[in-house]
Amino acid sequence: LKEVTNYSNNEPNGKSISYYGNGNIFSEDSYTNGKLNGPAKYYYYNGLPKSTVTWVNDEKEGEEKVYTSGGFLNY
Repeated sequence: LKEVTNYSNNEPNGKSISYYGNGNIFSEDSYTNGKLNGPAKYYYYNGLPKSTVTWVNDEKEGEEKVYTSGGFLNY
């Protein structure tokens, strides 16, 4: 995986994007002072969505949506 992450004071801060070796996005996350905060999206190797979730201070908040490898909402 390759990753592009902004840092401030040696902690992740802002948007972070990780990529598979084929160039497709693996994950899109946001950080505030080193902690996951805000909406996050995760993807399968084929580029289709795998899951979406909202983070607040490194903890999941609300409903996590999970998708099948074919792109259909699983739950």
